[in-house]
Amino acid sequence: MKCYKIYLLAESKKPGASKRIEKTGKLPKKRTVKKKMFYINGVLFMFYIKFIVIFLIAMSGFSGCEGFGSIESKSSSYNSNYSNNYSYNNYNENYNYNYNYNFEYGFIIDRSRRYVIGMAMADTDSPYHSSLISYAKEEADKHNIELLIADGKWDVQTQTDQIGDFIKQRVDAVILLPVDSKSMAAAARTIKEANIPLVNLNNRLDDIVSDLVDSYVGVNSTEQAELAAELMIEALGKKGGNVAVIEGMPNNDAVSSRTKGFVEKISQVNNIEVIAIKSSITDNKKACYVIRELLNEFPQINGIYAHDDNMVIDCINAAKELNKAAVIKFVGGGGSKDAYGFIKKGELYGTVAQSPGWEGIQAIKCAVDILHGKKVKVWYRDPLFKVTKENVENFKGLW
Repeated sequence: MKCYKIYLLAESKKPGASKRIEKTGKLPKKRTVKKKMFYINGVLFMFYIKFIVIFLIAMSGFSGCEGFGSIESKSSSYNSNYSNNYSYNNYNENYNYNYNYNFEYGFIIDRSRRYVIGMAMADTDSPYHSSLISYAKEEADKHNIELLIADGKWDVQTQTDQIGDFIKQRVDAVILLPVDSKSMAAAARTIKEANIPLVNLNNRLDDIVSDLVDSYVGVNSTEQAELAAELMIEALGKKGGNVAVIEGMPNNDAVSSRTKGFVEKISQVNNIEVIAIKSSITDNKKACYVIRELLNEFPQINGIYAHDDNMVIDCINAAKELNKAAVIKFVGGGGSKDAYGFIKKGELYGTVAQSPGWEGIQAIKCAVDILHGKKVKVWYRDPLFKVTKENVENFKGLW
């Protein structure tokens, strides 16, 4: 077996200077060695090369079975499980929804198709909610969103079933204005278990599910009540007097916060006392009955605060029937067109205005941002304004 010595020769001024191999191991006399690089048996060198190549091929095959190459097998098993649980394949055939499934995180929505957002409303008939929906629809059209509207009819079971339908349809996001803050908490859990983004609108869900809500769009109800209390304090002036509160549906975060905020703010004033709190709804006949009953039971009432402008107008009309409207100061909430008309006539002292248009638009924007992976705020607060005869001309009303 022959041995070779390999040398790196010093650079020469003449072209063609390079490596030189000598069988004898002797260098030419006219050239000088710059540095000896290595000495190795030629056969042994080739054996090492072959061993390294075989080792690399073996490792590559091993990783293909158990390493990164196993993603495909995992993905197929997860797809199978999802199909069994949620009839994923059947849903694609029926509704032509082009979802891509990710074995670790669930659905990755195909961004090329049109988004579908389910909007579960407590009701759709009340003027405020009707206006909110119209603005939400306009905003949805701007973003090429298909908006599905569900009327909860102020019934927990009805709204729960509607949310179940949204989940079956695999909507991309849900906007929920709950019938009941506490009872609809279970529905919120169902939405999140289905990996569907949830935007809570107008009426805040119970705190026990606050971590399941991607964002809340609505007023600070306590702040709204405090502003209403300020209006009542202004209306009664130095004389003060006795005040009654007409609140909306029970078990509602907005209702409890408005009543509590108003009472606590009024309690800071020595000459005003809240002597009665009555529950009502926006139904005119029910509200008028409650007001007549209240005024007959407490003839000494000097002021009435109603959570909703529709209710405060019912209060004014009922007081007129009993010839007591002239001696009672009224304060409402919401900022309706009718309320502004009563303010201009001097029959309603003031209201705390909020915008259904702002809420409808912001809810859609928030849902769209979530679907596009943008970071959203925990709470988008509806701006509030105190409206009296002094500034009512500046407000047109959206409902």
